[in-house]
Amino acid sequence: MPFRHIIQEYRSAYSGLSRDSWLLAVVMLINRSGAMVLPFMSLYVTRELHFSLTEAGLLVSLFGAGSIAGALTGGALVDRFGVFKIQVVSLTAAGIGFFCLIPLQTFQSLAIGLFTVTFFSDMFRPANASSVAVYSPPESVARAFSLNRMAANLGFAIGPALGGLLTVIDFRLIFVADGLTSLVAAFVFYRAFRHRQPAPAPGRPPLIGPAYRDAVYWGFILLVIIFAVAFFQLFSTMPLFFRTEAHLTEPMIGGLLALNGFLVFLFEMVLVNRLEGSGKDHLLIPGGIFLLILAFLFLLPPPVWVFLLLSVILLSFAEMLAMPFMAAWITKRAGGNGLGSYMALYTMAYGVSLILAPLAGTTLADQAGFHSLWIACSILLIPLLFLFYRLPGLRR
Repeated sequence: MPFRHIIQEYRSAYSGLSRDSWLLAVVMLINRSGAMVLPFMSLYVTRELHFSLTEAGLLVSLFGAGSIAGALTGGALVDRFGVFKIQVVSLTAAGIGFFCLIPLQTFQSLAIGLFTVTFFSDMFRPANASSVAVYSPPESVARAFSLNRMAANLGFAIGPALGGLLTVIDFRLIFVADGLTSLVAAFVFYRAFRHRQPAPAPGRPPLIGPAYRDAVYWGFILLVIIFAVAFFQLFSTMPLFFRTEAHLTEPMIGGLLALNGFLVFLFEMVLVNRLEGSGKDHLLIPGGIFLLILAFLFLLPPPVWVFLLLSVILLSFAEMLAMPFMAAWITKRAGGNGLGSYMALYTMAYGVSLILAPLAGTTLADQAGFHSLWIACSILLIPLLFLFYRLPGLRR
């Protein structure tokens, strides 16, 4: 493909978006650029505080517990107080909270602190998702969501890379950086939108949405949880594996984690635009799962750099194939009827996975070794190849 065609492909994907959509993406980019506490938490507590792998897994799982509680609370408060106030409060409270984590040294204090900080941090998610729709014209809402996701992934490419460098100086600097970026994001959002606050939605949403009564959808959510438990090993056990088995330095680990976010930022929107409407939707999610299995298999040989790099690349393209088309299937399944309840359960699935992934991963790695963990993840994913292939409504 000639170079000018590549440029045109990217230009058409990103052009025509509103100023507000770009401002929201900038806020997301700033906030996610400080995302370095989660990727390095397991290393911090095992190396600096001398916690066990199991204790590290429990602490990382609290990110998932706080995420679920924060997302549910934030979603409920958006209708009452509006998207503007919730985002300002969430970003400010989370920013202050990261600084408060620095002096905590015991397992109990860190457990309470991490849950609290993640609770406030993830109140931002439903409010931010709502604001993308509120501040965007109807004809560009879908691309505005894509732009926000791209900003998030670019931020995650920056955060771990910077975090790996900061840990060489002092592990505590990752809390400072995460806190500062949250506070800067709060300031930028406040300055950009303080005079254009949309009113809270009138009335109250139904207590029980249609998704909660959809048996097929509950089966889909179970499959998503299994997929995400395997995928989230990237943020829980793989950094430990890179350090203890491959003997990589923290900057090298940060670089590998950042590569994931950078690849997703660079290729996902163009890839999805190319594949969407191809008539092969039933192959795309299984294709992503197949790539994820391959990613784990590349961790089984001796951990040389090329295998680790290939594993992260395969994992990144697995994410690009599976996750966007999972969301597309949800939209089709909802059919314009109670999409909010469908998306709420989908968001919760990842929160549950963020609890289970580090708990199961670190426990199995501690008891049976990392190779057993990668084999277990691969075996766990194999049935999903066929179950997602048979998912109702995925075929055209």
